[in-house]
Amino acid sequence: LSGSSNNNTTTSKGISNNSVYGNIYGIYLYSSSNNTLTSNLTYGNSNYGIILNSNFNNTLTSNSAYGNNTGIYLYISSNSNTLTSNSAYGNSYGIFLNSNFNNTLTSNNSYGNSTGFSLSSSNNTFTSNNSYGNSNTGFLLGTSSNNNTFTQNNSYGNTNYGFFINKAYNNTFTSNNL
Repeated sequence: LSGSSNNNTTTSKGISNNSVYGNIYGIYLYSSSNNTLTSNLTYGNSNYGIILNSNFNNTLTSNSAYGNNTGIYLYISSNSNTLTSNSAYGNSYGIFLNSNFNNTLTSNNSYGNSTGFSLSSSNNTFTSNNSYGNSNTGFLLGTSSNNNTFTQNNSYGNTNYGFFINKAYNNTFTSNNL
């Protein structure tokens, strides 16, 4: 946490109930593991609301990220993280996973962004997520985003595509609603 942040609660391996705004990065975890981020609000940060870079086994629950370039960003080698009931809205990218695997995303909402969920070179599991009202795409599977599993996700009211798959192979889609 840096810059304009207030009402911070940081405990051993936990960050909760913070409002972080007006920075380059809202909450940035680098090469860190077994952390819990709960009920944080990140907004108006010029790059990322929440970024995990080279992290594993972290849990993000009930966080909100809006008005950032990217709401929640899992960057290179951020593996085996769990994201549940987070909201990303009014960003260019809502939730973006880049070059990572074994993350589990459940019941997250991404809306009013350009792209709701974006994957690049990633292999993850998506269950019961909602992506709606985005100005471009609900779920974007970019190059080398192979072997992902999508089950019971909802993607509706997006301007161009519910799911857009570009050079991504061997993905499994079960009972998704478009």
